[in-house]
Amino acid sequence: PPDMETIEDNLDKTCMFCNEQNDKFNAETLDVHFWRSCPMLSRCRHCSQVVEIAGTTTHLLTECTAQSKFEQCDSCQLAKPIEAPHACSAVPGEGETLCPLCTESVKDGEEGWREHLMGEDTSCPKNPRNRKK
Repeated sequence: PPDMETIEDNLDKTCMFCNEQNDKFNAETLDVHFWRSCPMLSRCRHCSQVVEIAGTTTHLLTECTAQSKFEQCDSCQLAKPIEAPHACSAVPGEGETLCPLCTESVKDGEEGWREHLMGEDTSCPKNPRNRKK
């Protein structure tokens, strides 16, 4: 069986968001991966912080330096600009959340988001970090 050191070394070489394993990953190269290419993350257009796409709404409503410009839509549950018109294109079903990029319904939980953002056949068409482009 692998020893603890081997397991820890493998964890250090794995992105905790997209599960990509890369022998070149270390603290510095993982940071670059987070900032530039991890398909589970995106840079906030309002504050430039790197956030999980699944947590974009929470970020905009509670953490972002521009949070005072947003409110949660009662219908679609996404963050919407207070000053701009907002037309909901969908409403999430039970146990689902709308993707802030494409507004498709996504099953709640890590696997649902991984499938939506990185899926083999049906990944988010609006994810700029989608690997299939």
